[in-house]
Parts: sequence; C-alpha cells; structure tokens
Amino acid sequence: MQETKKENVETPSRRGRTVSNGMKQRILIFSLAYYPSHVSGAEAAVREITDRIDPSDIEFELITLWFDRTQPKTEKIGTVLVHRVGVGSHYLTKILFVPLAVLLARRIHKENPFTGMWALMTYMLFPTVLAYIVGVKMPYVVTLQDGDP
Repeated sequence: MQETKKENVETPSRRGRTVSNGMKQRILIFSLAYYPSHVSGAEAAVREITDRIDPSDIEFELITLWFDRTQPKTEKIGTVLVHRVGVGSHYLTKILFVPLAVLLARRIHKENPFTGMWALMTYMLFPTVLAYIVGVKMPYVVTLQDGDP
C-alpha cells in the first residue's frame, strides 16, 4: 500500500486555528479615519484587535482618508500598514474617498493578493462592494462599533 502526499494540507496552528501551509493571511481594512489624528472607539477597537494578533499569522493593511498633509501617505502604525488616500483636508477628499480607496485596493491586491476584507462600520461596505466588482474578490466581514442597541 502506497501513501500519497497531500499538497496544501491544512494543519492546526499553535493557537488552535487551522491555517494552510505557507499561506500568510492578508486582510485589507477600509476605515474612514485612523490613528494618529482621528481616533474614536471604532479605530481603537481595530488597533486593539490588530495589535493582539501575531503578525506572522495575519498581515493587515488599512486604507483611510488623508486628513493631514503632514502625515505620510503610507506608514506602519502598530502592526497595520496604513495607506492614506485623498487630497488633504478638503471636502473633496471625503467625496473621492470611495473611488480612490477602491483603485488603491485593486492595485495593492494585484501586487500582493489579500485573503479577506474588513469593513469598519456599515458605511465602509460601499468601497468593499465596489472593490469586489472591480476584481478584488474575496470574503469580507463587517464590524459594528457604534454602540446602538
């Protein structure tokens, strides 16, 4: 009797989760605001969650508005690689956020594919769905941090 070797066998990780051999999970987060200048409960929740997950298990990238021109367009905050889109602190930035975020998500996904998307609050479903339509097709999750009953 001959044993066959399975490729891409799923094995339990040290924390009990099942992960594919050699596959690092990459999650794309959409959030209208993020650290350091705009922080509320939702942003704090994302920071707490991402900081508690081992970066060797899951890599996080976040697309947010570029409110302040003194901040870099891309920087690492905690374990999250933050990408800012927009034209600074203009009203036009908020209007253009969705298409700019989707175009950036598509470009990043083509270079290094994501395995999932995370919409922070329901209004971030719009860029998530548009990203799906333009080819960034993967599972997504929505978290609600608004505290409504």
